[in-house]
Amino acid sequence: MTKPDHQKLIDDMVNIARQSADELADRARALAYDIASRIGDDEAENAAQRAAAEEARARADATKKQYEAGLTAMDAQLKDATSETRQQVRQIADLTRAEATRMAEQARVNAEKMAKELQASAEKARQEAAAKSRQNAGEQDQQRQG
Repeated sequence: MTKPDHQKLIDDMVNIARQSADELADRARALAYDIASRIGDDEAENAAQRAAAEEARARADATKKQYEAGLTAMDAQLKDATSETRQQVRQIADLTRAEATRMAEQARVNAEKMAKELQASAEKARQEAAAKSRQNAGEQDQQRQG
């Protein structure tokens, strides 16, 4: 699924809000027609008011079904987008974890290599110091004998 079109989502929300307002207006009209049909004296006019109230209620019900369907579709779009985003975050996290593991292993290998090199350098320095010490001791012995 692709990213939702933000402008389309905004337009859909505006349309749903407009439809919701239309539903409320039709329900208010139906109520007004009902009240008018109950307080009027002319029976034919009262019947026309009741019929107009039924038409307004029917329009309100149809409008409500339309915007509820729009809400359901928008909810599905947002869930798909959210699900895709979560999946992408998981993929990035997995790649990051794999790269961090690789880098940690490389750092461990480099640290072991450096430790061995330091040990070898220390051993060489110790051997050179011991040889120098023996050489100095030998020179001192020669000077005493000489």
